[in-house]
Amino acid sequence: MKNVKKKWAVASLIVAMGYSTAILANDKAYLYSGDLQYASFCRAVVLDDLRILKASLSRHVGRIAGSEKDVLRRVVQSDGLKCNGKGLIDFSKRRNARQVHTFLTTETR
Repeated sequence: MKNVKKKWAVASLIVAMGYSTAILANDKAYLYSGDLQYASFCRAVVLDDLRILKASLSRHVGRIAGSEKDVLRRVVQSDGLKCNGKGLIDFSKRRNARQVHTFLTTETR
């Protein structure tokens, strides 16, 4: 009975923390730790998904900067958003996220 309660407690904790922070890709689990409102940028890289990246840029207009282009500039700055301790462009290159990396490098020129 105690094991069942512990399992439910752990399951509830995981759900409460937000199951969206665990990302399944390439048969590996990734856990984002940090400010969860910016986790979608790292998730876009891990999944190499431009749709997620563009939605993240749009969602942060007004919070980070006044336009999507300015939000993009801010998150790719060297002192900007970090994923696994790396800047967004470097992280996308290391993760071999070709679509996201191409978008980030061409749109920030």
